[in-house]
Amino acid sequence: MAGHLSRQLSRPLDELVRWTELIGHGEPLPPPPEPTIVSRAGKNGDDASSTMIEVTTSRVRGAPEFETLRRSMREMVSELEHGRRQAVEAERLHAFRETARRVAHEIKNPLTPIRFALARLRGHAPDALQEDVDVIAMESERLDRMAKSFAEFGRLPEGPPSEVDMGELVRYTARSSVPPGIALDLQIDENLPRVYGHNGALAGALSNVLLNAVDASVENGRITVIARATKMGERDAVRIAVADNGRGIAPESLEKIWEPYVTNKPGGTGLGLAIARQAIWAHDGTVNATSTLGKGTEIQFTIPANGAGAVRTD
Repeated sequence: MAGHLSRQLSRPLDELVRWTELIGHGEPLPPPPEPTIVSRAGKNGDDASSTMIEVTTSRVRGAPEFETLRRSMREMVSELEHGRRQAVEAERLHAFRETARRVAHEIKNPLTPIRFALARLRGHAPDALQEDVDVIAMESERLDRMAKSFAEFGRLPEGPPSEVDMGELVRYTARSSVPPGIALDLQIDENLPRVYGHNGALAGALSNVLLNAVDASVENGRITVIARATKMGERDAVRIAVADNGRGIAPESLEKIWEPYVTNKPGGTGLGLAIARQAIWAHDGTVNATSTLGKGTEIQFTIPANGAGAVRTD
């Protein structure tokens, strides 16, 4: 009896020790066992009237405490993996920001002498070369816009945060970003909670999302912007959604839209949504996107309000 009891205790303990070693080496835990299903026949042995009951496997039966430990360890591993992915993403974004800063610097350096040379050429170049001068000027402007995008992506929100009137921010940014040829449907809750953050970074994030919606819009397009009060756990928050009725995004491409340097637009830098996500993350917020081919795309972000804490700088 004592030996049987010892084995009943030692087996799950040995298993938990092995699990600890697996966790320490970053290896996955074995999958949970399938429950055993048995048939209980009726009094007359009639299989047709038998009932099915679920019986837990023998290694769990009689040891609910060990099963609780197993469940807790699985939850801990899931949380560790989530934290690891976040750390990898933060490190990757940090590397992208450093690269973006260097690229912006390298682009800007030659632009100044090019502009001076252009100014001289405009007054002295023969008429036959004026078209070439115009091309150089347009490409210089494109490089300047690219350098500014790289610099913006490489820079986190600066200066002390302050209270931001999100209703006014959404209203102004939407009206100034959507051109007259596209219908704009604004739905903004009254008395939205104020967000403690950086007005410029938040407006820039919304503007980048709106410009993407404008680019995706079809003829007689419509963009809907909704701002609602919501909750993030126990915290008051603001949820903003921007929806277009454009061509939509394929499922295999949707998860990549937040990646730096990913773009389908000719001459685009692929930094607009990456900058938007970075700004929202810096305010301890979340971003999400849904899309249906042929129907359009919706971008949502949620930002905690009043006293959410210091703006992140990692």
